[in-house]
Formats: sequence, C-alpha cells, structure tokens
Amino acid sequence: MLILIVACIGKLLGAGLGAIAGGIGRRDALAVGFGMNARGAMEIVLASMALDYHLIDNRIFVALVVMAFTTTMISGSMIQYLISSKAIVDAGPNISIAPANH
Repeated sequence: MLILIVACIGKLLGAGLGAIAGGIGRRDALAVGFGMNARGAMEIVLASMALDYHLIDNRIFVALVVMAFTTTMISGSMIQYLISSKAIVDAGPNISIAPANH
C-alpha cells in the first residue's frame, strides 16, 4: 500500500506541478498528473529487470506490479472524470436565445 501511495503522490505532484509551471490550469494539470500515473507497462518492465538482476525480491516485485496495474486503472477513470466534468463546467448554462427577426 505504501508503494501505491508514494507512486501516486509522486507522479501527480511531479507532473501536475510541472504542468502548472508550464501555464496549464489546475484541473488540466491534474489530468496531466493522472496521465503520467498510467505508466504501468514501463513500471512492469523496470520491475522485471530489477528482479532479473536481483535488485529486488519477489515480494517487492509483486507490490510493484500491483501498483502499476492499480495506478493505470485509477488513471483512466480519473482522466475521464476530469475531462467530462471540465466540459460540463465550460459549457455553462444551456440557454438558447433565438435571433430576432428584423
């Protein structure tokens, strides 16, 4: 659980703060952070290499794979939520005014 929490916070803060520093709004920066959080395939490759070179044991490998899978699953839902919520907020009230016929 600790690996999962540290991974999520690290990626969200790193990518999110970088996006904010680049001029992106907070909500979009959070979406960028979750996009970075969905890097599970690379994490599994690196964990496999670390296991092959005996840098980590099986227990840590399993924790890293679970973390990669979980962060990837969370990220898709969160990005979809942030983008769909932003579209609703940006749309404003749905008021239609017919043009006057002159």
